[in-house]
Amino acid sequence: LIRFLRDEKKAKRWFLVGSDYAFGRGMIDAAKRTIRQLGGEILGEEYLPLQSSDWTAIVSKIRAANPDAVVYSTSGGGPNIDFMKQYKAAGLKMPVGSLSIDELTAQAGGGAAAGVYYTGDYFTGIPTEENRRFLAAMKRKFGASLKTPNSLSQQEYDGVHAYALAVKRAGTTDPERIVRVLPEVVFKGPRGPIQMNKQHHAALPIYLAQVQEDGNTKVLKSFGLVDPGEQCPHLK
Repeated sequence: LIRFLRDEKKAKRWFLVGSDYAFGRGMIDAAKRTIRQLGGEILGEEYLPLQSSDWTAIVSKIRAANPDAVVYSTSGGGPNIDFMKQYKAAGLKMPVGSLSIDELTAQAGGGAAAGVYYTGDYFTGIPTEENRRFLAAMKRKFGASLKTPNSLSQQEYDGVHAYALAVKRAGTTDPERIVRVLPEVVFKGPRGPIQMNKQHHAALPIYLAQVQEDGNTKVLKSFGLVDPGEQCPHLK
């Protein structure tokens, strides 16, 4: 996301915003490391307590700093929309990248988050036959009550299928046998091929997307499979 904003939007000077809790600060810390590695300059870093919804003071600081781009990481759901509403009401036009919004939240906000760039391992707009079949099956199953699948929910579908493949390969439901064979199975699901590595973390297909004027999300590009790196290096 940050590389895209640097390369495509020529962002060099950044302002970072988050909700004041572990996720908000943790994601912003990761963003800071990437920005610095790329030679960018951080003009400001501000946090709002979880129970607050008034971002206007922070928005005023963004205006004063006049960065090339803004990256935010709020708590899930409503705060993503609250921040963007107040950002736009102030007339700010700098490109915005989100580390916390999801497709369902963007839709619920209507056009409030329009223009926001974000990345994820699943979007309903992924143009694959596996994804089209998945969405069609979900609509048949849940009808009008279907909530938009996102990267927080679709992975459960992949997990069940990966487990079933592992059971078939192991010839048993014994947990220890299943754990051993999981790295040997690949499930080609709605978001692309999923395979555990030997540390039992999966390289995931990552996509760049942007919220549209109607609140829906458009997939802009694929970054391919992104390796999770060393997560559990001592796992046997």
